[in-house]
Amino acid sequence: MRHSRRLEGVVILMVALISTSAERQAPAGAQPRVAAGAEVLRVSGVEQPVEVLRDRWGINHVYAKTEHDLFFAQGYNAARDRLFQFEIWRRQATGTVAELLGRKELKRDIGTRLHMFRGDLKTELNWYHPRGEAIVTAFVDGINAAIAEAQRRPDDLPLDFKVLGIRPQKWTPAVIISRHNGLLGNITQELNMAQAVRLMGTDKVKDL
Repeated sequence: MRHSRRLEGVVILMVALISTSAERQAPAGAQPRVAAGAEVLRVSGVEQPVEVLRDRWGINHVYAKTEHDLFFAQGYNAARDRLFQFEIWRRQATGTVAELLGRKELKRDIGTRLHMFRGDLKTELNWYHPRGEAIVTAFVDGINAAIAEAQRRPDDLPLDFKVLGIRPQKWTPAVIISRHNGLLGNITQELNMAQAVRLMGTDKVKDL
């Protein structure tokens, strides 16, 4: 098994993600090459086959040939493992928690919507990394691929969705940079920092 030596003694699951578009373009009768014993998942969105090895602690180790596929697979597997948590995060980021929990969450939702990022998203994403837009988009596309699968099989949704009578909805890159998880414990420090940057510039504040 490829990579098995690197994770010897800890591998309990191997998943191969195969691009559905690549399958359609392959010669008739050709089969994608995957390791023996792997669970094969055909997923629209990956460019080339990706291997995901899960160790005994449930941590996914992703082996991909392209940066896009690496982050796509990360998003896909994370959403499959934590689908309900991802739906709650999406609602917190978009100010739609009150739809589930009622009026007591209205202030949170209003605050979230007031603080939503309204600038140029591409510039913002590339601020975090030179290829930030491409990386985050691939990650979100992976999440949405898992969500699309879940939407097609509502009977297999986790119990949380069935109890609440909801289905997971798709993400956008804006969810990634939302401020919904901001902690207020250091709000004074954060405000002082922002004011210092405005007055002196980023480089001088970094030196301090």
